[in-house]
Amino acid sequence: ETNVFLLASYEEVKDFEKLQKAASNLIDIYPNQPEYYFFAGKASNQLKKYKIAIDFLESGLEFVVQNVNLEVDFLNQLVETYVAVGNNKKAEEYLEKVKNLKKTKK
Repeated sequence: ETNVFLLASYEEVKDFEKLQKAASNLIDIYPNQPEYYFFAGKASNQLKKYKIAIDFLESGLEFVVQNVNLEVDFLNQLVETYVAVGNNKKAEEYLEKVKNLKKTKK
């Protein structure tokens, strides 16, 4: 999908401001597309906007269906975010989910 390639290009050049804005705009237009939430959350993480990152990532995770790799990516971002805000308990919960998903994937 063209929009995902655009977002990936912003990520590749580390233009996280543009990435967050573009992904957020795409969420407004296509609210059921988890990839947009993932990019918005990842960009927010990089910009140290952790509360916003958590909102994007937890919201987007609800739209992930039968895509273990994307679900693992979301969960890893949430681990990173919760570690950054000092909520190690929540980070460990998400890390445990990652471990369980990786077991079922094998």
